[in-house]
Amino acid sequence: MLKGNQEVEERLKAFGNLFLGLSVPLPVLGIENDTAWPLPANYDFINGVMVVCIGALLLVACLLILRSPKGIRFLYPMIAVFGLFVIAYGADIFYYNLCQAPIAVAGMLVAEGLGSVATSAYLFTSWRLVGYVAIALPVVAIIVTAITNVESIFDHTVSFKTLFPRKVN
Repeated sequence: MLKGNQEVEERLKAFGNLFLGLSVPLPVLGIENDTAWPLPANYDFINGVMVVCIGALLLVACLLILRSPKGIRFLYPMIAVFGLFVIAYGADIFYYNLCQAPIAVAGMLVAEGLGSVATSAYLFTSWRLVGYVAIALPVVAIIVTAITNVESIFDHTVSFKTLFPRKVN
C-alpha cells in the first residue's frame, strides 16, 4: 500500500480519471464490433469480446483508484488478467491458423501474456527470480517477433483487402 504521500495520491487519481475516459467507450465499441463485423472470420469474437472485457477491467480499475488510491495493490491481479487475454488471443491465432507462422506467433503471444502474469506475481511477492522471469518472457517474445518477421504475424489482415472492391481514380 502507498504511504500517505498526497502528491502520489493525486497522480493516481489523475490515472483513475484517464481510465474512466478509456473504459466507458470500450464496452460500447466492443459490443458494436460483435454485432456489426462485416468480414468473414472469427475476428468479431476475438476482438469484440476482448474489447468489452478490457473496458470493464479499466472501469473497475478507475473506480478503485478514484475511491481509494492507497488500494493500488488490488490492481496487480488485473495485470495478470490482461495477460490472460493475450494468451487467449495467441491460442485463437494458433487454433484458427490466422497467419503464416501460427505456432511462432502463438508462442510469442503466450510469452507476452505469461510475462504479464509473472509481473503481477512479482509485484505481490518481490521475489527476484519471478522478476527475472517477468523480464525474460517479453524478451523471448521480441526474439520470436524478430525471427518470424512482424509482417508474417499480421499477414491475415492483408487478405482483407481482397474482400473490398478497388477504387479506381
